Amino acid sequence: MTAYYYYYSTGEIWPSVSLTMITDAIEQLEQGVRELRKLVSDKKDQEAAMIQVLMGIEQEHKVTEDARRAAEQDAAAQRHAAQMEERAVMAESMLEATLQYHKAQPFIFTPSIKRTSAGYTVTWPFRLRDKYCFTSEHQNY
Repeated sequence: MTAYYYYYSTGEIWPSVSLTMITDAIEQLEQGVRELRKLVSDKKDQEAAMIQVLMGIEQEHKVTEDARRAAEQDAAAQRHAAQMEERAVMAESMLEATLQYHKAQPFIFTPSIKRTSAGYTVTWPFRLRDKYCFTSEHQNY
């Protein structure tokens, strides 16, 4: 039979408890605390692992963005180079057409055009330069 005690200070009635019951209750509470601490420790480990994964993903994202920017810059440089090559081909074909035209009509004028490492050099014959260049009296217009 269980005995009950009345506590005058709080006005409560409590059953009497044996020392073994208190010991068992303490043991259960301590076991619960150990389990909770283990769960907290596991959660911290999981959190640390997740942070590592997220940092790795962020680093991969940065590398991917840098590679994308470099590829865009490379593509722009290649487009620019292609445009410049196209212009150079057009200029060479225009020069070739001009040379062919002047070869067909040698009596008008025949400049000497030489290809050099720096580009093209055009030299006009002295007789044509003197004939078609303005004198000092014609320079006023």
